[in-house]
Amino acid sequence: MPVQKRCSAWNRSPEMGKDSSYLGIDLGLAQYRTMDATMIAARVTESYASLFLRPNGDDGSRNTLIAMVGAFEVRLVGVPSVNAPAGLSLWVELYCRDIPLGVDSCKCNNLDEAIEAATLLAIQAGQLNNEAARG
Repeated sequence: MPVQKRCSAWNRSPEMGKDSSYLGIDLGLAQYRTMDATMIAARVTESYASLFLRPNGDDGSRNTLIAMVGAFEVRLVGVPSVNAPAGLSLWVELYCRDIPLGVDSCKCNNLDEAIEAATLLAIQAGQLNNEAARG
């Protein structure tokens, strides 16, 4: 079943193929030299597991870092669900630390969608970081 397009990142990455090898090219990743689909999948899975160990924020949400690209962070966010008070709605967010503001976000129904969203938002973060570096 294909992922529904819910965020602008899905409209911006024609370079990305199924193997996501584009991620390792020209992103300026601080922590991750080469970030392929397997690495992102592992980071999203680790972040998901740690999400439940994080304290709730003032609004009841929880977030954890998936990747950093320059001043940008790709985060996994659990937001309290209106439909299931004990559950969390899963979002992947692109956040800019320079302006402290969310740049983009994608609502995900499962981990597979979160992995795809994190991949696309990491590409978007790399593009934005490269544009900022060029000035």
